[in-house]
Amino acid sequence: MKITTKNRQIWKDLFDAAIAFRDQKSWTWLMDKDLFAIKDPNSDMIAYCCVMGRLGEVYALGVYLGAKGYYSYLDLASLTARSELDQMAIMRDQLMLKIEFVDNKEADKIDKAAYKALRLKFRGRNQYVQIRELLPGFLPWYITDEQVVFLTHVLQQAIDVTERAKTNPKLITAFNESLLVRISNKEGQNLLWKDTYKETPARDMSAVERPINPFLKRKVAGLKKQKAAICFSYFYIPNPVANGKKRPFFAKLALWMMYGSGMIISQEVFQADDSPEKLDAAFINCFEKLEVIPTQIIINSHMAGVAATPITKAFGLEIYLAPDAEGFEAINMFLSDDFRE
Repeated sequence: MKITTKNRQIWKDLFDAAIAFRDQKSWTWLMDKDLFAIKDPNSDMIAYCCVMGRLGEVYALGVYLGAKGYYSYLDLASLTARSELDQMAIMRDQLMLKIEFVDNKEADKIDKAAYKALRLKFRGRNQYVQIRELLPGFLPWYITDEQVVFLTHVLQQAIDVTERAKTNPKLITAFNESLLVRISNKEGQNLLWKDTYKETPARDMSAVERPINPFLKRKVAGLKKQKAAICFSYFYIPNPVANGKKRPFFAKLALWMMYGSGMIISQEVFQADDSPEKLDAAFINCFEKLEVIPTQIIINSHMAGVAATPITKAFGLEIYLAPDAEGFEAINMFLSDDFRE
């Protein structure tokens, strides 16, 4: 987020569009469930836009990226109905760009350096423009020049859509219907935008449908299945991990415990960009320590269930969601008030 003479104009265009969106105050007539979408002029990616501010708590435009972003929005909408562990996971797994209007104390030194470079002055509550990228497992971060150009298009089209929706409530369809998507065609140096309606995207199921590496399966080919249960928990550690000059991330902790006693069989910490196969290998390592393959895996969250499903399918194991089962006490102690946000 460094503004120079070379990129100053694109950043100025972005902030001008953000200020115009802020001053429009479209949250006074739209709810955060009034979703609409904008297709990136330079790719097939569709951004799903959510206007925040009707409740007077957060004033922002949330730009959810692609199908994964769309479903991270839906998961966030169901947050209060989820367990504490899943609430933490949903908050950490957001995939979006967020243009938020904050107070002076919430703008950091990098934000203020951008204001200075663009000769912008803000004053008052919820007037300061703050723009961040949210990626699953990472701390919110600053955007790139490429994202600046894309977000400028998004904001300009969001202003158009929300202004028309003020007098035409049917423009933005009901929550479970096809969505309004703004798409563009290039004519000369200009983009011509028009309304279309598209079905909502399908959820990516690769996390639960991916196969297990045959080499990992062969490692425990000699082990017998035994009618027994182990507890498995997989969750984000609350505090971010500094990563040198790189973007801080939230590590995940996997714990395998004996059902009933809560004795830890195995544990592993995962970084945000670790491959799913690393978790599969840790599961296999747990079976090797037990010297048997238990027939039941008991989990305490949806996040743990997604992580364990490929293993349970590969070995024909049963999986049960039972967050209050004996064996999860250690998790509850770890997530005591001293650790919760």
